[in-house]
Amino acid sequence: MACWQCGAEIDAAELFCPTCETLQPPDPKTDHFARLGVERRFAQDVTAITKAHRKLQRRLHPDRFVNRGDRVRMLALQHATSLNDAARILRDPLKRADYLLSLAGREMDAEEGTLKLDPAFLMEVFELREAIGELGGTDAHVERGRLERDIAARYEARLAELAEGLDAEGERSPAELDGLAQLAAQLRYLRNILDDLQELE
Repeated sequence: MACWQCGAEIDAAELFCPTCETLQPPDPKTDHFARLGVERRFAQDVTAITKAHRKLQRRLHPDRFVNRGDRVRMLALQHATSLNDAARILRDPLKRADYLLSLAGREMDAEEGTLKLDPAFLMEVFELREAIGELGGTDAHVERGRLERDIAARYEARLAELAEGLDAEGERSPAELDGLAQLAAQLRYLRNILDDLQELE
């Protein structure tokens, strides 16, 4: 790849040309993990992601390039947007799971409408929603707390199972990817239920 400013040969991952020190365009082939300099895996230290994001933002924020011309300012804005997207996705475990699945070839957004949830899980969701709907009376807060702990435990158990599957070594079969996509979808349902319970508090 050649520097757009001076024409020197540079690595596609370089942020600045080592010859003329001009900001380069973000590489569209760089995934969110590489963009933030963290290992490509589900298990992540969110604090480390935040630190990496802030460190890169300090180097690439558009305000640092106000006097460098329109093209450089536009490139800085592209870098800032890419970094913000990467941090937003990698900080959230469910978005991170969807992203890892997409990198493995299982596009969650495209398949969401065709993903058939396990009937046993759908019954589980129905029963949980029914239990939430029946909350009332003087001890409703006690029952709500019990329900929240129960659902949180189910969420954490499925999250651990998803993490183990996503961070397993080697290639995954389409059936294994479908199973992981199923877990990710179930986690979204459970998180929505937890959010609804929080609103009742």
